[in-house]
Amino acid sequence: MISSSVFVLGSGLAFGVTTGHGVMILGQCGVGHGTTIGEGSYLSGGVYFGGTVTTGKFCFFGLRATVYDKVQICDDVIVSASSIDRKST
Repeated sequence: MISSSVFVLGSGLAFGVTTGHGVMILGQCGVGHGTTIGEGSYLSGGVYFGGTVTTGKFCFFGLRATVYDKVQICDDVIVSASSIDRKST
């Protein structure tokens, strides 16, 4: 379920994506099935989430960051630009 205060600009969201309030998803992002994006999180351009990713509240994902399938990210995490996150934090 997409929250009413989510901004998605030119990105692809798969079936079953859930977001909290105040989420910003910029252009050319890909968000896989079953993903949950926490309240107030920000996805810069070109971010890719595999399936069943869970992010905490107020996370920031830099330009072209990649998060693999089934990874869980805690609250208030910064994932830097062009990084790859293969394990849960």
